Amino acid sequence: MTLRVIKFSVWLLVGSVSYAQTLYIESSLSSAYFKDYKNDVGVTTLDNSYSKPIEFGVGGGVLIDVTKNTRFKWDFGVNYNKYKINTSFILGNSTTPSHYNLSYVSFKTGPYFSIINHPKIKLQAHSHGSFDYLIFGSNEYNDVYIDLTSGHKLSKVLLNYHYGLALEIIINSKNSFYISYDSKQSLTTNIDNDESYRLKVTSLMIGLRFKFSENFKENDTNTNRNHID
Repeated sequence: MTLRVIKFSVWLLVGSVSYAQTLYIESSLSSAYFKDYKNDVGVTTLDNSYSKPIEFGVGGGVLIDVTKNTRFKWDFGVNYNKYKINTSFILGNSTTPSHYNLSYVSFKTGPYFSIINHPKIKLQAHSHGSFDYLIFGSNEYNDVYIDLTSGHKLSKVLLNYHYGLALEIIINSKNSFYISYDSKQSLTTNIDNDESYRLKVTSLMIGLRFKFSENFKENDTNTNRNHID
C-alpha cells in the first residue's frame, strides 16, 4: 500500500509539471515535537519542556495558476526534512532523557491564495495536505540505541495537514523570492499498535520561484495560429 502511494505521488508530481507556470526551490529550518503522546495504557509519559533543536531541510516543486489573475495557485511539491526531538519519559518517580533523530521525505499538495496581490509584493495564505515517509529514525536513551525503522518502530507513513503564510517579493518578470511560515501536524498514528502520538512541526522556508517564459497552453495556441496563418 505504501509503495503504491509513493508511486502515485511521484507520478502526480511529474505529470503536473506539464501544466505548471512556476518552478520553485527552497530550504527550510524546522523544529518538531511529539504531541498528544499516549502509552499502551493511555497515559501521557513524555515531557515536551526540553529545547526544540532546529534542523535544515530542502525542497522543490511546481505551481499551477488556477485563475487568470494568478491570485489562486495550486502547489505540488516534495521535501526532505530532518527532525531532532529531545524529550524524556517518566517511569514511576524517575525521568529518563530520550533523543530522537528522524528523517522524512514528504509529498505535499494544496492551494495558495494571494491576500495581497500587488505586482511587486504578494501576501499568500496556504494550506496543504501531505504524507511523510520515514527513511531513517533512531531513539537513544541511557546507553540504549533503537532503530525505529525495524523492530520497535514508528509508523513509516504520516498523514499531515498544513497551514501558513508566505511573503513573495517580485525580482523581475521571471523570478521572485519568498519566505514562508508553515505549521504542520500529523494525524494520530501508532507505535507498534500500542502507543499513539502526533508529530507537530513548525518550519520557516526561504526559496526562489522561476516562471516559465510561456505556459504550455499559450505555446499550443500560438502554434495553432501559425498553422492557420
